[in-house]
Amino acid sequence: MYKRQVITPSLSLGIGIPFSKNESVENFAIFAGPGCYIGKKQSFMLSTGIMFSKVKVLASGFNVGDEIIIGEGDIPTDKKYSFGYFVGLTYNIAAK
Repeated sequence: MYKRQVITPSLSLGIGIPFSKNESVENFAIFAGPGCYIGKKQSFMLSTGIMFSKVKVLASGFNVGDEIIIGEGDIPTDKKYSFGYFVGLTYNIAAK
């Protein structure tokens, strides 16, 4: 007997909240984009889209590949909010 695969489109919205406080992870992120549930029980969800979060960027007009003279061993960075992208795979443990 042929089992038909079921794919159900969806819209993914989410907020990522870090569990730890360190230099690289210090605040939340917002996620939004299309996705789809896969399988007869809709156990898996594949999603992709854009995200918005605070990130570290090079400061003082430096660009990737520029030479930086490091006096005290610190690379000059600033923190700013920026857009990025994400890909996610989710498993629904409560699928019936």
